Amino acid sequence: MRFVVPSEDGTGLGRVIYLSEEYVVRVLGISPRILLEGAGSAQLNRLILREHLLFEGWWSDAKQKTAAWIGDNPVTNAVEAVKVLKDNGKAVVASLTQIASSGGNAMGTVAKGAANLLSKGLMDVQKAVGGVSKRIKELAGGLTTPELKSFVEGLGEKIGNISQFITNKVKEATAGGGWKGMLATIVAFLGVSAVRAKINGICSTALDALSGDKKKMLSAAATITKAAGEAARSDDDEKQQKPPAVEGEEGDLVAAITGIVDSVKGFAWGIVKNALGQAGAAAVEQLSGPIGWIKKLAEIFASVAGGIGWVLEKILSAISRATFKPGGNAPPQ
Repeated sequence: MRFVVPSEDGTGLGRVIYLSEEYVVRVLGISPRILLEGAGSAQLNRLILREHLLFEGWWSDAKQKTAAWIGDNPVTNAVEAVKVLKDNGKAVVASLTQIASSGGNAMGTVAKGAANLLSKGLMDVQKAVGGVSKRIKELAGGLTTPELKSFVEGLGEKIGNISQFITNKVKEATAGGGWKGMLATIVAFLGVSAVRAKINGICSTALDALSGDKKKMLSAAATITKAAGEAARSDDDEKQQKPPAVEGEEGDLVAAITGIVDSVKGFAWGIVKNALGQAGAAAVEQLSGPIGWIKKLAEIFASVAGGIGWVLEKILSAISRATFKPGGNAPPQ
């Protein structure tokens, strides 16, 4: 595909570039369906050129820094980068930059590796919430009001399926693919890792409160919400269920149980959603390259997981399986 990049000095003389379909799809993340439906249209050409220039600009400064850091060392993976640079921050920036420059295969390996780690983390989350789900269903069994009983049973199912809920939402957030999809998958992995680190304690708090004492449950719900700070909020993609308006002890008890469920769900999904919103695919364009992106991640996870050291360690684990071309490789032109 042939494109003309306008000149920066306004003379009207621009450079001609050629981009392969593989690069457009696997690196820029533009879907084959969009290519097929918009083939030959000016709108599609503008979209592709915009995404290409964004990709070039986002990584340009990091490419220069990486070249200076690595020099003539034939670094082809993150482990080597850590050994050569002796600095996890530089190693992550250099590795991500060279992965992005090496094409779709390298980026696909990173996305797949991060997704696998994410899935393992969600399995632990699932185990932790299983006890809470079971206890809520037990409480439902003791209710005498049919509509309340049915509602609480549904809450038990809802909290028990939180892992699948997060999985589905992450798939939506990373569906674009390409370099932005790769970064979004890494962000989702970090979010799940942060949840995984605290979920056992959160669920212990919830289980201790699910004794049937409504005051204790309301207090625990507030404690759980506070544990995740600003990240623990209800998912605005799904309207919060309100318990049936039934007065009396059972109505008050169900309202308290609902508070526990909302707080646990808000904690688990809120952290991941917050991270994807601030550093995922849609937010990448607002960040100044990989260095700015990493700084934003350190800021996001400082209160719920760890600072820059934790973020770098997690990213290195996500990109450790990928190999890349020494010094990177410019996209086809």
